[in-house]
Amino acid sequence: MGRINLYVADALEERMAGYRDRLNWSRIAQEAFEQAIKIEEMKEGKMQEAQLERLRASRKANAETNHALGFAKGKEWALNLAEFDELERVVSIDQDWAGDDPRESAQYELAKAVLDEDRPSVRGCDECLESLFDDANPTAEEIEGFIDGATEVYAAV
Repeated sequence: MGRINLYVADALEERMAGYRDRLNWSRIAQEAFEQAIKIEEMKEGKMQEAQLERLRASRKANAETNHALGFAKGKEWALNLAEFDELERVVSIDQDWAGDDPRESAQYELAKAVLDEDRPSVRGCDECLESLFDDANPTAEEIEGFIDGATEVYAAV
């Protein structure tokens, strides 16, 4: 462990002496140094990268969870509710979502395939997604998982 010399004013040293038995001055100084460094790193933008990395990891974990939920729903739908022609349309969906919001495109493509309609209404899409996911607004990862779950069943047929 590194060692440094620290100078304090005489009056402060006298006051500190009264608390030597209760306070670990070395630990307190280390915590203060650490806090000062964090403040400087935040000013320099170094801390931001660590925070962004934490959020990236959280986003990845969230996406994996949503994909797994969708996979289970897709597999369940394929096994218990789908007719073969519906299943075939779902597994043939091109998952290269176009547009600014991939979720909206994915939602539309899945509803279109399940409903077998070229241009389903917004209400029709919402009702379809609600019946598949218990939510009219599933994430793109849930939809990708749904298609992957249905594809697993399709491959076994």
